[in-house]
Amino acid sequence: MLLHVIIDGRNVMRSRWPNVDERELVEAVARWSAAHAHTPIVAVVFDGTYEGAGPGMYEHDERTVVVATEGEIADDVIAREVEELRAEAEPVIVATSDRELRARVEAHGAKVIGGGSFLNTVIPVSA
Repeated sequence: MLLHVIIDGRNVMRSRWPNVDERELVEAVARWSAAHAHTPIVAVVFDGTYEGAGPGMYEHDERTVVVATEGEIADDVIAREVEELRAEAEPVIVATSDRELRARVEAHGAKVIGGGSFLNTVIPVSA
């Protein structure tokens, strides 16, 4: 059984000032995922578009996907994905600081890491 990681993209981006941009976050997540063999696919979910592209799922690399939710809020997409994975007894971690989303995914058995903590893991703050 492999660990699934789902990132609330806009929430994590805004966990630091100045905010991290979309591409920087996705590339940092991809590097982090490549270094952690226990994570099969990491999904970065963005409200709206990703780099101006319409809704859909975009493969960044073999382990990292980006989901643009234009027309649906990211929280609903993330909660639905967690529910489906947990129904199959798959372990899931969600990176978000959104309290409502945290409660929704924890109700399905997902673990949650704060957006700022996750961002500091993938893009350490320079000294």
